[in-house]
Amino acid sequence: MSRGPNKQFDEQEALQAAMLLFWEKGFAATSLAELQARMGLGAKSLYDTFGNKRQLFLRVISHYTETVTRKLFDSLATRRSPLKAANNIMQTVARLDAGQHRGCLLGVVMAQAQRSDDEELAVYVEAQLRVIEDALTAAFERALQLGELAPVLDARDMARLYTAAFQGANLIARVRKDDGLSQGVSRALAALPGAAHR
Repeated sequence: MSRGPNKQFDEQEALQAAMLLFWEKGFAATSLAELQARMGLGAKSLYDTFGNKRQLFLRVISHYTETVTRKLFDSLATRRSPLKAANNIMQTVARLDAGQHRGCLLGVVMAQAQRSDDEELAVYVEAQLRVIEDALTAAFERALQLGELAPVLDARDMARLYTAAFQGANLIARVRKDDGLSQGVSRALAALPGAAHR
């Protein structure tokens, strides 16, 4: 039996296009017709490759984690000062054009969905958020070893604080120009180690 024709499109480019559309409009407001137009695919190619709209959305979330999230948070493992690297991540909110800022896709999904409505999606997003929290936890464990953090501070607790602050600042940046919010949050977070020593 002969194989079907090879795909005439780049799957990763199609996922990237779908990600940007979902990121801009959210899951519910994005139509299949818009997805087909943005991805440059016909209905059959879309369904054969990615499944239905929900299955595509889950693929998009995974793609976001692998491309955007990991690229941002992988720097935590390579910088000489893990605490400074963590604080620099907060500054990425301020460096983005406020008029174009979409926030964090994971935060957008959380803002538009409730666990009681979609347990599967909530569990899936929670797993992606754990990637961020684990990367930050590892960084803060290194910071404790290097003496950048006071021993009274817990690495996991700090990671959860930074995750919450990062998600919150990103969501706020979707609706207003940055008026020092992210810089202020970053300064407050950076002051925690010193405050813990006093």
